[in-house]
Amino acid sequence: MLTNKKIVFLIFLVFSCLFYLDKVILGPYASVIINDEFDSSFRYKTAGDLFLRQGFFAWYPNDCAGMPSYAWHFPVYHIRNLLYALMPSWLVYTILVVSLMSLAGFGMYWFLKDFLGTNTGLSFIGGILFSLYTQVQQNAVAYVVFNYAFVAFFMCLLANWKYQSLMAKITGFIFVLLVLLFSSPVLTFPMFFVLQALVILLLDFKYPSKAGFLTKTILAWLGFVCLCLPVLYSLYTIAPTVQRTYTNPVNLAVFLFNFKNNTLINLVYTLRSGGVFFLFLGLMPYVFYSGKLRKAFLVFLAPLFLAGFFTFPHLSFVSGTLLEKMDLDHFIWLLPFAAILFVIVGLQELLSRKFPKYLYLICVLFPAAFYIWLVMHRGISVNPLNFILPLLLALILLFRKTKKITVLGLAIILFVIVTLQFRIMRFREEGVSYKKFFENNRLLLALKEKEKRLPFRVGTVWINESIPIGITQSYGLETVDIEGPIQPRYYREYFKEIIRPQLKTKEQVNLFDGCWEDLYLRDFNRPLTEDNRLLLNLPLLLMPNTKY
Repeated sequence: MLTNKKIVFLIFLVFSCLFYLDKVILGPYASVIINDEFDSSFRYKTAGDLFLRQGFFAWYPNDCAGMPSYAWHFPVYHIRNLLYALMPSWLVYTILVVSLMSLAGFGMYWFLKDFLGTNTGLSFIGGILFSLYTQVQQNAVAYVVFNYAFVAFFMCLLANWKYQSLMAKITGFIFVLLVLLFSSPVLTFPMFFVLQALVILLLDFKYPSKAGFLTKTILAWLGFVCLCLPVLYSLYTIAPTVQRTYTNPVNLAVFLFNFKNNTLINLVYTLRSGGVFFLFLGLMPYVFYSGKLRKAFLVFLAPLFLAGFFTFPHLSFVSGTLLEKMDLDHFIWLLPFAAILFVIVGLQELLSRKFPKYLYLICVLFPAAFYIWLVMHRGISVNPLNFILPLLLALILLFRKTKKITVLGLAIILFVIVTLQFRIMRFREEGVSYKKFFENNRLLLALKEKEKRLPFRVGTVWINESIPIGITQSYGLETVDIEGPIQPRYYREYFKEIIRPQLKTKEQVNLFDGCWEDLYLRDFNRPLTEDNRLLLNLPLLLMPNTKY
């Protein structure tokens, strides 16, 4: 059954619907993720509304400073803008999270089975693990499409080259184009082009011409760049006045110290959040014995080191260039794919080869010792998933050679537990009902009606994590405060003077200067004192017509 791709995709689709059963049943009353999703997705909605009402427009007005309309992650005619303008935001969100989770699992299964030649059972396990992992990885938000769809995109490019069927070529081309149309150049091209090149150059696969596939890959990504030229050109022209600048000098010793710390943090965070901590570390000693595993390990190391290098304050080495404004620490997004790839290749090697007996003992002691060191010296705890997953996989692998139904039953129970653990982790990020939070505020509805007669701006006093600026933007109100990665630097300097009365200590000033993405009238991250809660420079606040 698992050799029929249509059936396998249906299995992953059903699994994703079960994982998000609350969304399928509750609709607008289901929980949604706020951070990086619903605190910014309403820009899609307002841009889509403007486009449908006005046609092409050159200036996005809803943030107080305004922005050139193309100087963002997407153009005004982006497919996501249109979806949010025509459909309820909760419905777009539900469709995206379910379909992208399905694509992640199916794509990984397809990649492992057909590209690497992994056995069917392990390929399916890898698909399940990756589909779950994508829901809890760093920035597990639907607008970063390639975090989920990269593997299916990769395989469609490959299949479109391999298969002779005209229908297969057309289907593959449509899927590749659709994924690219949903994606954003800045959040996609630098990281995922590098990952695709690494996979082609480092891994062994069954098809004859690496050069031919690499050429086709380059052409596909060049096509993506051409599709995004309006956005890329607009970002390039506005880059000198965008807020991100890193000028603090860093000497070599500080660089090496921070690089080591950032790399270790990224490594541990990636492994423990995805439940593959012990599996990954336990397989690392086999790197010295298996060429295939070494190559998979290099695919993991490259983005790990790149993410560590491009994390602040290292960016002072590239100060004044575009690189400091590109968020290249997002190479960490590639680690979930690379971690699952390493684990599955390692398990495949264990099943197909014999290793020295002492190596098995090392592979148990090494992760145990590393875990003890993390707890004792770093105070880092590890998710229970990291204990459950090795047991689950051991039972599944054991069942391959036995007929004991009790083992299968126990494996199924543990599989359900693992899935629930991942769902609980996701729910911690999603714990806000969309309907209750975004469509149930009479005050904001009344303000929206007032704004139709007389324009004004509003500001949000964000005193806890549950009140983002996005709630005002969800009603189409124009805001004096901003939440997003691209802002005019000079407006940021102006806004700092609005809240200057709150910045009484050097620590508070540093917190404001270090938080590049957010301009809040009252930020819960800044330490409160008795007299700075709502202190504002009122003349400067009133200047941009802030009424509420």
